[in-house]
Amino acid sequence: MGLPADAAPHTVGIERMKKMIFAQNRTRPLDAVLADLHAAHQRAVAAVSDLSDEDLMRPYDDFLPQDRRPDGDKPILYRIIGNTYGHYAEHREMIVENWS
Repeated sequence: MGLPADAAPHTVGIERMKKMIFAQNRTRPLDAVLADLHAAHQRAVAAVSDLSDEDLMRPYDDFLPQDRRPDGDKPILYRIIGNTYGHYAEHREMIVENWS
């Protein structure tokens, strides 16, 4: 189910990557998609739960020094928010439209 290793946002662009993910999952049963969503959510919660308050304020680049970003000096907390609950609304309409 995964994308090719070189299909990262910084290599193919975020919009193309979203289209690749959607195309890969378009015909999957909703139950399977939701099961994967819930499993990914549990992995994210477990990973974040291991971080201390001090860890959450450490820069992104401390966690992935091989993947330095222009905003890598910002706390990892902002990246976590932006890739979890702070990001859901962006996709809600497409999800409802395509899987309702």
